[in-house]
Amino acid sequence: MKACILAGGEGRRLRPLTSFLPKPLVPVLGKPVLHHIVERLKSFGITEMAVTLMYLPEMIKNSLGDGSDMGVSIHYFTEETPLGTAGGVKACQTFLEGDDFLVISGDGLCDFHLPEALAFHRQKKADVTVILTPQSQPLEYGLVQIEDDGRITRFAEKPAWGQVFSNLVNTGIYIISPRVLSEIPTGRFYDFAKDLFPKLLAAGRPVYGIEMKGYWCDIGDTDAYRRCVIDALNGVISLQAALPKNENGIFGKEGMPILPKDVELIPPLYIAPSAKIMPGAKVGPNVVLGPSAYVGEDSAVANSLIDGSVGARCEADGVILCPGAVVGAGSTLAEGVVVGGGARLGDDCHVSQGVRIFPDVAVPAGTRVRHTIVKGSAPKVVFDNNVITGRYGHELSPDICVAVGQACAGLVEGGPARVAVGSSKSADATSLAYALASGLASAGCQVFFHDIPFAAGAAAMSKLASCSLSLFMENDENLNLHIFDRNGIAISSSVQRKLEGMVARGEGNMVSSLSAGKITAFTGGVEYYAALAASQGKAGRGLSVAVHGGHPAATALAKSLTAAGFTLPMQPALAFSGLTVSVARSGFAFAVSDGNVRCEGPRALALVLLAAFMDEPGLKIALPYEAPRAFDVLAAQNGGEILRLGRDEGAGQLYASQPFTRDAVFGALKLLSFLSSSGSSLSTLASMLPPFFEHVLEIPCESDKSAVMRKLTESCRSMSCELVGGLRICVDGGYVRITPSASKRTLKVAAESFAEELARELAVNFADRAMRFDKPAETMEKMPASAQGRGLPPS
Repeated sequence: MKACILAGGEGRRLRPLTSFLPKPLVPVLGKPVLHHIVERLKSFGITEMAVTLMYLPEMIKNSLGDGSDMGVSIHYFTEETPLGTAGGVKACQTFLEGDDFLVISGDGLCDFHLPEALAFHRQKKADVTVILTPQSQPLEYGLVQIEDDGRITRFAEKPAWGQVFSNLVNTGIYIISPRVLSEIPTGRFYDFAKDLFPKLLAAGRPVYGIEMKGYWCDIGDTDAYRRCVIDALNGVISLQAALPKNENGIFGKEGMPILPKDVELIPPLYIAPSAKIMPGAKVGPNVVLGPSAYVGEDSAVANSLIDGSVGARCEADGVILCPGAVVGAGSTLAEGVVVGGGARLGDDCHVSQGVRIFPDVAVPAGTRVRHTIVKGSAPKVVFDNNVITGRYGHELSPDICVAVGQACAGLVEGGPARVAVGSSKSADATSLAYALASGLASAGCQVFFHDIPFAAGAAAMSKLASCSLSLFMENDENLNLHIFDRNGIAISSSVQRKLEGMVARGEGNMVSSLSAGKITAFTGGVEYYAALAASQGKAGRGLSVAVHGGHPAATALAKSLTAAGFTLPMQPALAFSGLTVSVARSGFAFAVSDGNVRCEGPRALALVLLAAFMDEPGLKIALPYEAPRAFDVLAAQNGGEILRLGRDEGAGQLYASQPFTRDAVFGALKLLSFLSSSGSSLSTLASMLPPFFEHVLEIPCESDKSAVMRKLTESCRSMSCELVGGLRICVDGGYVRITPSASKRTLKVAAESFAEELARELAVNFADRAMRFDKPAETMEKMPASAQGRGLPPS
């Protein structure tokens, strides 16, 4: 018989124990839970095991290895996305087929006699046999109703008390016939109790339950974990048989450490050989001291699991202290307290009942901690395409935004300064903007909370309010945090990396109450912004322009055009047959049409550049490195020059002085002012643009992204390449740029050419090349049908 151990869960309710440790590896009397499970299965003659993984899989692999040290054979199956309990077992189908098999959770302990359940399963010719046990508090489990012969008639997953119909709960241990595997869909989330078992019951399939005598504990949260370890210590479950025991009820894995004479030990206890107990300490009952445990002079510890440092004169009862945690002298920790690894409590702290202090949190001396301090594995933010993107309460939460605000104060040379903060109008974005403002103010910054609800306008706030930084929380498909410098440009990649590190290390500054900054409302921002944009253009001389859209960026454009002397028709923009402009909600892109031609995105920007070159011969314009190469052709044809950020000297300073290249309102005014002053038509200007097309693909990268990029770079050595922003390759007919995503396991392949079909073909071909370097054997399975069969570009 084979077994499948489900070991992929994150164990969120066990945090902070599982902030850096998979749930199946939490220790019980010096040995991980998963090792106890493997040993019990082996005792019943089960030596072939599959282990499903997802969260921190390498740690589990390193812990168990191939199983040979334990006399078993272990095969691993890692999930890229959560598949659920049944979906995870389905992924092991090739290993499990052929005979009945056992499924067991990797985060629980039991001493059931499993051969009894197997005999019952085969006697009943069952599809599934569920091992059941009674629980007095069944709300956190799945309840099961059975007939006299054991046939299951009903499941109720985690019921309310008003729905409880039994105390028999589903232990998550099953014996399953291989014929059931065909009922589980492949590659998607599927749960035994919620999906598969109701399906089998509805079809009248033989699903049975057997109530078994013995111990069972689902290590679902920190209290359950502590109880389970203490149960093992007291012999309620027989895990300690292999541990030496002296006559006083004290266990040790390899013998007892040498202890001072005046230490008081109250059994039962488990003391690791490297644990240290100082004079005058009182330890026990029901205490486990791990290998990193230290109990200071005159401290009292009871009913606790200690693998960190307890200072002198402390009291801890019913506490879990993770490795690396430090509790200062004279502190008191009440029942249910959990202190994560690396957390440090100063002297004379008092931590109230049930409080959890997450890893690496520093608690000042004398603090009374009444609420959980959640820092997880320290806040983490990642820039991708110059923004921090995330979901509310997850990648972007109020506490993370406070940390970002405090860290941003440290980016300003000379210390805290003036900073602008704003957001879209949605409630989630606004609440996070307030958190950013709070973090900045707590670090001593003077904060101007403005009312411009779009990103391009927020970028201009740096100059409008003379600020060193401008932070803007945008609600698009996700939440996006923009951070602009004093010139209204996204902070550089080097500053982005610095900020990421500061947040991860918790380096945000907090000043005294007397030095806290003031948060001031800045109103009328759209009007100030529109006036600034209008001042950059020339008189409209009555040229009629319709603005399409009713969002704030469109309103700002309309105000700017009116202030610059353009005429806006009374009729709706959609009904207007003349010049029409529409601007993106972010304010960073626009489209323009005259009824004959329509240009948007890069082609609209190309019109702005052409107007600028024609208006000022010999002009130099700075653009981001990734801007289309067709713009260089456009500049050469019209006596101008393009400088690239990150490549050409002086590009940064020039780019800061030319907002029309990055702000759609400024860009539209630049173009329309030229049309007004020159008398040219939009159609005429558009006919002067060189043809160019772009095709962009995002492809998965399952292996090391940097290793794939290295292979790509090496394979393109014979070509004309630049390595400024990713890998840019010049090929016959166009250009290809390949960059890895900062936040996802993907690569972006962007191709540009004078022909649309050629741009698409270049993108597909180089995507094919990248995917072959990623996983050669699976390339053709992953490529879209339209891409298969195409040859690689020459290497």
